Amino acid sequence: MSLSNLAILTGLSKPQVVYVVTALTTKLKVRKGRPHHLTPARRVLLVLVWLRTNLTERGVAAIFGVSQSTAHRTITAVLPLVAALHPNVLSDGPEHLLLDGTLNPVHDQSITKKSKNYRRSINTQVICTHRRKIIYVGKAFPGNRNDIIVARSTVPVGPTHKTDGGYRTIPGAILPPPRTQPRARRRHIQVRARIEHVLARMKDWQILRQCRARGETINLALRAVAYPTNIRLGHVSTDL
Repeated sequence: MSLSNLAILTGLSKPQVVYVVTALTTKLKVRKGRPHHLTPARRVLLVLVWLRTNLTERGVAAIFGVSQSTAHRTITAVLPLVAALHPNVLSDGPEHLLLDGTLNPVHDQSITKKSKNYRRSINTQVICTHRRKIIYVGKAFPGNRNDIIVARSTVPVGPTHKTDGGYRTIPGAILPPPRTQPRARRRHIQVRARIEHVLARMKDWQILRQCRARGETINLALRAVAYPTNIRLGHVSTDL
């Protein structure tokens, strides 16, 4: 399958895929042996397709014409590099940020608990700007933990965040105004809806809908998804 056809499976345009590949070219040198007989571009594409489609390693290997072990080695080697493209810092954010949590089903029972969606999930806190740019993704916690507990453990203290009532005691939380102030309350809800849109766009990457990987891979996948999501939302210039 050609690179153009493979790029379609990632949900990114061809220039956007080329931009991601170019950002990792210096770190992915062409070498002999497994999995290095794949070109750097195809290695990055394999990981992006895996994140987007949530195919098994055997399925991704069939698409790229390699063995399952090669696909596994490629994902293990390249996924941390894609995740590192997302800086995951709050220094560039505005004064007020948007904070919310999301549940992601994960098969690894050592890091999950049954949550309100009746599935074994993890709870992840995400911070974005008013312009829907993801700037921070917290570590995964068991899905039966309340948002406030996960936020206290994974969200850096400092910036103020517009949140819902579930974050009442977190430092710097800007809660919805009371119902006696309908205009201000409606405005707050409208602004907070933007992070709901961001979480929905992140879940376009099917790996966050039923992750089969174990251990630290889910945290790497969350950060790896944040970077191309920002690209799709227009917050990363792909002009080369």
